[in-house]
Amino acid sequence: MFDILNIKMMNCYRKVVCAALFCGLLFCSDSVFSQEEVQIKEEQSEEKEALSKDIEQLDFANGLFERGLFKMADKEYEKFIKLYPESSLRIEAYYGAPESLFFDQSYKKAIEKFKRYREFFPDDNKNNLAVLRIGQSYYLVGNLDEAIATFHSVDDSKLTDNFKQTLYYYLGKAYRDKGDKSRSIESYKKATQVPNDSKYVTQSYFDMGDIYGEDSKFGEAIEVYSKAYDSAVLDKSKVQALFKKGEMSFLSKDYEASISTFGNIVGQFPDDDLAKEAFSNLVSSLYNASKYEEILIEYKKHSDLVAKTNNASGIMLMTARAFLQLGLYEEAIGLLDEALSDKEIEKEKEHQAVLVKSEALVRAGRYQEAIVLIRSNPFLLSDNDSEILFWRAESAYGLQQYEDAYALYKRIIEEYPGSLYSDDALYSIAFTKKLMGNEQEAKDLFHNYFEQGKNEGRREEALYNGILLKVKLDLADEVIVDGENYLLKYPKGGQTEKVLYLLGTLYTEKEDRQNAIRILKQYEVEQQGSKRIRDVYFLLAHNFQMKEDLEEALKYYEILRADGNNDELVYPSLKNSALIFSNMKKIDEAAESFERIINDFEKNDLDTDVYIWLAQQRMKQKKYDDVLNILGRSSGSKGAQEKQGIIAYYNAEAYKEKSELEKAIENYDIVISQEGLDEYKGAAHIGKGFSLRELKDLDAAKKEFEAAITENPDDNTITMKARFELASTERLNGNLEQASKMYLLVGVLYDDPKYCSSALYAAGELFEEMGSKKEAVKVYSEVVEKYVDSEFYSKAQERLKALSEG
Repeated sequence: MFDILNIKMMNCYRKVVCAALFCGLLFCSDSVFSQEEVQIKEEQSEEKEALSKDIEQLDFANGLFERGLFKMADKEYEKFIKLYPESSLRIEAYYGAPESLFFDQSYKKAIEKFKRYREFFPDDNKNNLAVLRIGQSYYLVGNLDEAIATFHSVDDSKLTDNFKQTLYYYLGKAYRDKGDKSRSIESYKKATQVPNDSKYVTQSYFDMGDIYGEDSKFGEAIEVYSKAYDSAVLDKSKVQALFKKGEMSFLSKDYEASISTFGNIVGQFPDDDLAKEAFSNLVSSLYNASKYEEILIEYKKHSDLVAKTNNASGIMLMTARAFLQLGLYEEAIGLLDEALSDKEIEKEKEHQAVLVKSEALVRAGRYQEAIVLIRSNPFLLSDNDSEILFWRAESAYGLQQYEDAYALYKRIIEEYPGSLYSDDALYSIAFTKKLMGNEQEAKDLFHNYFEQGKNEGRREEALYNGILLKVKLDLADEVIVDGENYLLKYPKGGQTEKVLYLLGTLYTEKEDRQNAIRILKQYEVEQQGSKRIRDVYFLLAHNFQMKEDLEEALKYYEILRADGNNDELVYPSLKNSALIFSNMKKIDEAAESFERIINDFEKNDLDTDVYIWLAQQRMKQKKYDDVLNILGRSSGSKGAQEKQGIIAYYNAEAYKEKSELEKAIENYDIVISQEGLDEYKGAAHIGKGFSLRELKDLDAAKKEFEAAITENPDDNTITMKARFELASTERLNGNLEQASKMYLLVGVLYDDPKYCSSALYAAGELFEEMGSKKEAVKVYSEVVEKYVDSEFYSKAQERLKALSEG
């Protein structure tokens, strides 16, 4: 660490002097001297002999110094000073003595002798070096104030680069030890900027990095450690620089960077002593970065390094925890058993391993084994450790020993409120109370966790679990409050879809249409891919329908009843759509919806009246096959038995229009034979009569028409139609006069435009046929005058024109 350059320089100086003296002696030996000269030469020879001895003494002291025998060197330098006080070489001894003491770490004595040197030789060129050494000595004996003051008294301009760097480096160290970090950094920076020398550069960077690290200035620390790496000559220093960088990255939570750095050490410098510690830190970095699978890869890859490290059990513990995170509980247990089998494992690591194994056993569902493990390790039975209490509680919970689990969780919460496991206990106790059957208290405990818990994900789940319990306890108003709170705090939460649906249904049940629609519309926007989106469409349609916003209701019902859909929502959507269409007087749309129900849903709850109404609509459209299909499907409908006659009537009408007259007559007979169908019997007689007439059974037909008149004397419509059909039957029988009279009877007694115009026109035709032109003109004229919109209007005009021209 210290510089011995100046001693070596002095040694060189001494050797030069000796060489010069030796040459002088050789020169003199070749001369012839006089007696006086001999005397002088003898005196000179004595001086030279003395000089030779002091050189020998100094050379001996210097040799001892060079061999690191500093105490002996100091004594020999002092001996020189005593023996040769007038020697021209004494300056070397005066400097060599304190220098020896300095390297012997006798700093206080060194200070005294350096001061002596400066006192005797104030103008010597090594004075600045002596001041530097005094400053270093003050620093090394802990006198920081004197050291700093001394360093500042050094004239650095008179120092060579290597000693100038020494000055700044030790000044930096002194300021650092004084706690003046900014001046320390400033001095270290000066040390790194001295040209032509690098012995303190790397260490200065290291020291600066340490200061930055102490102040949590991790970025600055990483920067100077990188410079330390670049300036280092030895691999060992490079590894140390990398290691420090990795530590700073880890502390700054830049785990990706620390993973890379520690990985480089393990990969590039596997034989370095720090590689083992770097691997341990690599595993820790991977764990903190949640890269659990990579931990397993690195552990397997560097198993030989694990065995060599002093922290093998720690690495195994971290790897076991990685197994736990990946749900590989059996593997974790196996690795922990391996760690625990080491007889030299530290007690603290052993306790940690047992605790982690307890956790692994619990998570693996091996609760009884966890209990046995806890009971077999006395320290796990301690009531003074929240972690131990927690895993005891978890084991009891897994064994369905809920009373014990509850008591242990409660102790953790009350006695260790600040522990790492108090939050877990606060969360678990709610589930425990729920499984104990006390849902009211469980509800409150879930609410407590939501209010006080530290884990945001669990707070969300606690709020949701509380909602579910309140639903079960029929606390609808509280459910709505908590549900709205959930949506406010966790708009993208894991249970958002369920909460939206729950609120939508609750608001619907409470007939709060506005809020129901608000929530359900939110669901529609945010949860398009949900399996329950069609249920939401139905609830929206229902709420809009109840709000009498029928167009919006129909929009959602249309989505549900679109072709291709066949779930349980199609039927109610069709039915509600049909009712809305009916209320809106959109008869065709209503009929279409009802008909799809009848065709697609054999088992439905439509009344027979709906079938009959739909049959009537299809009769008007002359869709007789549809009529028969609709009525054929009505047999299982509500009221079908009681309205069998009415169904028979419309069946008969459809068959009649299809000219399936026998079937028509068969159904008409059903109507006629039943009691209480007076409103249909007259029409049935007419329909049957028409069918018989088409079958050429005119007499039987007349009887049916006459029966219709006789049985319904007060029903003008029945009597009118029956008389019209009688007239037509008489006409077919050739009874023209009788027929004409009956036609006239219809035209005179009734005012139905269709039947009256038709009857009068038919009477006119018969009058023409019978040669009664005058009567024909009269009835044709009545058609033209009274029934302008009739289909017979133009025909009557044509006949009148023809008769007038004839």
